[in-house]
Amino acid sequence: MLSSISAYYKQRKDEVTARGEELHKQIEETVKKLHHELDDMQKEHEAVLQKQKKEFEKMIGKVNEMNGKTVKLKKSKNVKEMQTFVSVIQNQKNLNEFSQYSFPSFYECKINPNYLQTYFGYVEKMQEKKTSLLENEFKERELPGRRILEVPTVTSVIDTGFPANEKYKTRLYDMAVTYDNKVWMGGASRELKLFDLQGHLHHTISITDHGMYLSMYNKNLVYSDQKKKP
Repeated sequence: MLSSISAYYKQRKDEVTARGEELHKQIEETVKKLHHELDDMQKEHEAVLQKQKKEFEKMIGKVNEMNGKTVKLKKSKNVKEMQTFVSVIQNQKNLNEFSQYSFPSFYECKINPNYLQTYFGYVEKMQEKKTSLLENEFKERELPGRRILEVPTVTSVIDTGFPANEKYKTRLYDMAVTYDNKVWMGGASRELKLFDLQGHLHHTISITDHGMYLSMYNKNLVYSDQKKKP
């Protein structure tokens, strides 16, 4: 144990480093994404301003043209042509408004160090657990080669499809596990069902009454039904 402690802690450090590199990668991806968004915004901004510039230049050109024509008509003193040109000026559309475009802003989100570590991960501190040597010796002698689970876990959930008993509302009465990790089940039904641990139904046997007690004997299923009622 003592000889391998350095290697163990180095492995934990490598895990922390790998987690940090993963977060750095995510940050780099976020930076690239925001850069791409800004590039797209810049292109869009330049396009609308270029369009607006052309519209203004066209409008200024028309105004300059009309000013030049006005000066010529004034010098020529042609009253009839001046009256005609006045109506043209009056029919010109006035610029009542124009669009202004602001630059994008970057809003920096403050990072709470506590929340950062929540997303990053944490190191569970060393814990002390006292183990009785006599208890270990008993367990090894009682169940050689078998590990005793301290906390039971659910490895499979099987829907038997048995109906509920009308009186007691019970469905499953008993089960028996086969040598090849399948399970026979009996319940509030005149059937015995064989499932695998993934919940797939493999076989069904019809019986004369509810299967109350099940067991395996020499790879065969043995069951006892309810006592016959008069």
